[in-house]
Amino acid sequence: MRRVNPVKKFYVLQHIDCEPLGIWEEELKRWYARYEYIKVWEGAPLPEPENTLAAIVLGGPMSVNDTENFPFVTKEIEYLRKLVDAKVHVLGVCLGAQLLAAALGAEISNGSKAEIGYSTITLTHEGTEDRLMLGFPMEFPVFQWHEQGFELPRGAKRLAGTEDYPNQAFRYENVWGLQFHLEVTPEMAENFSQAYADMLEQVPNLTPRKLKEQAAVNGHMVTLYGRQVIRRFWDSVTTGD
Repeated sequence: MRRVNPVKKFYVLQHIDCEPLGIWEEELKRWYARYEYIKVWEGAPLPEPENTLAAIVLGGPMSVNDTENFPFVTKEIEYLRKLVDAKVHVLGVCLGAQLLAAALGAEISNGSKAEIGYSTITLTHEGTEDRLMLGFPMEFPVFQWHEQGFELPRGAKRLAGTEDYPNQAFRYENVWGLQFHLEVTPEMAENFSQAYADMLEQVPNLTPRKLKEQAAVNGHMVTLYGRQVIRRFWDSVTTGD
């Protein structure tokens, strides 16, 4: 394991209070990974790329394309582009994945319908060989909450998809983007249903109660895969692979 530069910091870019690190926070603490939250939506300044050891970019309700109402999006994309150029390890989730895709020149657009709740994704051949999901079954449960998706960035490997959103995960060098959530706890899922009630109403036959039932069935497995993904990401950071 390589020695981590003590001057550099591990940053977590957050866009709304109800979308924290979730189970990843527990796992990172177990590995003594010291990180710092940056509340981007509150106007917190972004660090210099040379001071960034690694970054996790979390989800949020805003659109990457709505820079008028969310001017921080433009600055964040510029920051992520610099991280990519500097070969910094970055893991983006949902909105975070879309921001990374935009930083790599891909377009973000509305899908045919919203994907909300626990569902199954399918790995590609590249996904089964990627270090974050190596050994995972071809299909496994995740948590979804989005109505936009991203094009596959040029030069990136497509790792997973669904019927409605074929680009669910990608890797580009030291950067991973996951459209789905693997960090959520059942409590976070419940918070989503309250904070984003208007989106939940778009999905036929899906209610907060139904979401709880889904969590009871799939929550444990999502946690299992989520723990493995964050461990492998942190291992990649510390080994430099």
